[in-house]
Amino acid sequence: MMLDTSTMTSRSLLPVLALATVFAMASTAFFSAEGKFDAAVIMIPFVAMICIMAIAVITHNNPFLFKMMVVALAAKMFAAWAYTAMPTFQDSDIQGLYFSSASQLAGSITHLTDYFPLQQLWGTNLIIAIGACLFAVVGSSLAAAMIMFAIASFWGQYLSYRACVLAFPRANKRTAAGLLLFFPSLVYWTSAFGKDALMILAIGLISYGIARRFDGKGCAAIFAGLILATLIRPHIGAVIVISLFASYLFGNIKSRRRLVGFKFLLFPLFFAISLFVVVYARDSLEVGSLEEAEAKSDYAYKYNRVGGSAFDAGESTPQKLVLSPLLLFRPFPWEINNWTAAMASCEGLGLLLFVLLRRAAICRLLWHARSVPLTVFAVSLFVIFSAAVSLSISNFGLLARQRAMILPPVLSLLAACGSFRRGRNVGLAHSSEIGVTQ
Repeated sequence: MMLDTSTMTSRSLLPVLALATVFAMASTAFFSAEGKFDAAVIMIPFVAMICIMAIAVITHNNPFLFKMMVVALAAKMFAAWAYTAMPTFQDSDIQGLYFSSASQLAGSITHLTDYFPLQQLWGTNLIIAIGACLFAVVGSSLAAAMIMFAIASFWGQYLSYRACVLAFPRANKRTAAGLLLFFPSLVYWTSAFGKDALMILAIGLISYGIARRFDGKGCAAIFAGLILATLIRPHIGAVIVISLFASYLFGNIKSRRRLVGFKFLLFPLFFAISLFVVVYARDSLEVGSLEEAEAKSDYAYKYNRVGGSAFDAGESTPQKLVLSPLLLFRPFPWEINNWTAAMASCEGLGLLLFVLLRRAAICRLLWHARSVPLTVFAVSLFVIFSAAVSLSISNFGLLARQRAMILPPVLSLLAACGSFRRGRNVGLAHSSEIGVTQ
C-alpha cells in the first residue's frame, strides 16, 4: 500500500514538474529582450524545478497548499517579467544602477572589498555586491537576477504564511495562503532585483521566529532576518527591532518546555541587540539628533513629491501622523491619476472593505494581543512604520512599494482574526505543537 501511494504521488508530481519547466523556459524567453541568455537559459528552469521539489517536500500531506504554492511561484516569475515590461523600467534603479553596476563588478569579484569597504556594504552597495556575486557565477543576466530575487521574496511570503498558521492554529489556512501568497502588491512589487525582495524574506524570517515563541530555531530565524533587514534598509531595521523588542517584552512567550524565568534571562540580550541596531541605523544614515532626523524626513517628503503620483498627507506633522493609518488604503478613488494608481486604489479599497467587514473580530484579536507575540509585533510595526512613512513619503508609487514590507504581518492578522470567536478560547500554539500545523 505504501508503494502504491508513493507511486501515485510521483506520477502526480511529474506533470507539475514538466509544466514548471515549460513555464520557466517560457519566462526566460520573455527576458530575451536583453539580447543574450548566458547561463540563465539553464539556471532558471533548474531553479524552478528545485523550488517545485522543495514545495513538494514541505507540503507532502497538504495537496491544496502544494497547488497554491506552485501557482504562487508561477505568478512570481510572471510578475518578474511584467516588471521589466513596464515603460519606466529602463529608467529605474534596477536597470540603471543595480544591473549596470553589478555587471561591471562581476569581472573583479575578488576585489569587491576594494570598491565597497565592509562598513559601507549595506543598502544599495549590498544589493550591487550580491548581484555581482550572482553574475560572476551565471554571467551578466537580468533574467537571472530578477528570477532569483523573486524566488527569495516568494520564500519570504511562505515563511510569513507558516508564521500565521503557527501563531494562530485556528485561523483559516486557505484564507491565509490566499492573502500571503497572492496579494497583488506582494506578488508584483517584491519580484524585482532590488531591496524589496530581500526585505520580504527578512520579514518572513523574523515573523516565523516570533511565531515559534522565541525558541532556539525561532531565535536563529529572528537574528538572520534582523541582520538582513538592517543591512538592506537600516532605518527599517530599527523600526523592526523596536517592534520585535515590544513583542518579546509584552507578548506571552511561555511554552510547555521552557524554563521559568527564561524571558527575564534573555531580556539583556534582546535589549542589547535592539540598542545596537538602532545605533547602527543612526550611524549609517548619519543622523546625530532628532533635529537632523526631522530635517532629513522633511527633505525626503519634498524631494519625492514629484510627478503625477505626488500627494499631500497634511501640512503639519500632527496632521500627517493622524492620517498615517490611512496610508495602507490609499490612493482613494478621487486621488487616481493613472492606471497604476487605479490598481493600487482597487487593492486598497478591497483591503479596507475586508477590515470593515471583520472589524469586530479584529477588535477581539487586538484585545488578546498580549497572548500572541506575532500580534504585538504586527501592530507595533504597522503603527511605527505608518508614522515614519507619513513624515517622509509623498508619492503614491513609492508608497505602494514601501508598504509592501509591512503587508505580511498585517495580512496575517486579517487572516487570523476569524479564529477569535466570542466565548471561544484563543487556542494558541506552544513550542511542543510547532511543526505540526500546516
